[in-house]
Amino acid sequence: MKGILFTALAGLVIFFGTPMLNEYSVDPCSAYNTMAERTGSPRIAMPGSAPEPMGARQVGQMLQGAARGQVPQVRHAAPAGPPDPMIGLTCTTRYWQHLTGFGKA
Repeated sequence: MKGILFTALAGLVIFFGTPMLNEYSVDPCSAYNTMAERTGSPRIAMPGSAPEPMGARQVGQMLQGAARGQVPQVRHAAPAGPPDPMIGLTCTTRYWQHLTGFGKA
């Protein structure tokens, strides 16, 4: 039982770790995007974080509006949904498909 568990764990580490080690990346999507940039493949849009309610762009817009005589309004950021848990698997799978050529139509 320990052998099967060790083999499965080693397979997961190799599957997810190799792209990140090859591309000097900290996550699978930036590893794929680095490889895609180098080879000219389509990139994957990185999931963004929730916008800040008082970010630099909003403060700049409020200041510009105030300079024109407009009353600055504060808009709250839309609540961001939870991050996609499958995005790491998607990026890693596409990395391996591009690297090996398997699974492409």
